[in-house]
Amino acid sequence: ADPPVTPQYTAMTNESTVGAGSPNNIVMVILSGTHRVDDPKVRMPAFINSFTDDQVAALANYLTGRYGNTNAKVSAGDVKDLRAQAAIALPPSPASVP
Repeated sequence: ADPPVTPQYTAMTNESTVGAGSPNNIVMVILSGTHRVDDPKVRMPAFINSFTDDQVAALANYLTGRYGNTNAKVSAGDVKDLRAQAAIALPPSPASVP
């Protein structure tokens, strides 16, 4: 059997996702997850069903403030709107399929 894949993580400092003028991209990454096609070990799971809008906003604001654009702010209402977009883009989770 193949050994388990150890995930690799990318540096956040100077990353365009946290340095953008709008925090929408980082919110969508938190909600929808991400992976690199060229390297499947570099990935992050989706947290759309794990975090509340307030929690996603707090995390996005922390990440942008700590590692990127300190002026980029997102509210729980913004996250709610983005969550609706992310839910359309994600396939249903196995638990929600009858």
